[in-house]
Amino acid sequence: MSNLVVSHILVPVNFSNASYTGLKYAIDIARQLNAKLTVLHVFNIPQPVGGLPLYVEEENDPAVFSSSIAKKFKKLEEEYLSNSGIAYELKFKLGYLETRLSAFVEQEKVDLIVLGKKNPSGFMSFLKINIVRILNSIGCPSIIVPEQFEGHFPFKNACISCDYSKKNKKKDLINSAQLLSVLSSNQVLLSVTQESLKQKFSDEKEKVMKTLRMTLPDIQTCLVPQKSNEFISKTILKKVLEIKGDLIVVFPGKHFYNGLFSESVSKSLVNNKSIPMLVIN
Repeated sequence: MSNLVVSHILVPVNFSNASYTGLKYAIDIARQLNAKLTVLHVFNIPQPVGGLPLYVEEENDPAVFSSSIAKKFKKLEEEYLSNSGIAYELKFKLGYLETRLSAFVEQEKVDLIVLGKKNPSGFMSFLKINIVRILNSIGCPSIIVPEQFEGHFPFKNACISCDYSKKNKKKDLINSAQLLSVLSSNQVLLSVTQESLKQKFSDEKEKVMKTLRMTLPDIQTCLVPQKSNEFISKTILKKVLEIKGDLIVVFPGKHFYNGLFSESVSKSLVNNKSIPMLVIN
């Protein structure tokens, strides 16, 4: 994605209420950004424990869909898409979810993934896998929307968690800032640090802020002291709720994260029931 353009949005669905929440929000984004929307259903085949992986060849032709899936697609289209005013297409794939998503994102030049998350079981229950890990490996910005979320696009207050523990690539920061300028009206950088490390990372903090302000001149900062008796994910979530944030931004596989900011932290944050999370990788 470049030049502040989101032109192709992908929304995976399994025809559950949770996935429809993601679909409705994706339609809202696509309509306002004049983007194309692809609705993708993957019939997930579990990875084998040993031996050669199973490869399934199929044509993306509604005629070969099972009658059940075809009926669900038709109902989905009539209820959500036919009168939406956006350009869209429906896709069906068989195979490994991660492989299919990754290939589709690369081949079809997807700029953004939007998916719904079921409560309270954590990740999209039909995946039965760590969705943060999958999205991080795919390498496409992704918004995870809780089933109960009723907000509208654009987000009003995006909260970016940062501990400044690693050198941050200027290009990554610029790309992230460009995306956030498209998705949200306001942005807040949450400085999550231990009291004893604030001075150590002060130079890196200044570099990060200088780079982000090139695209987000009005970005605000908020100090979030780490508490020794509290999980960092809980500390972040409490602060986001306190300042009325409606989007949590994480970078689970790249910059900003040391031992405190890990995949497990991202997993805990995405498991909240009210606030969407943007995974940038």
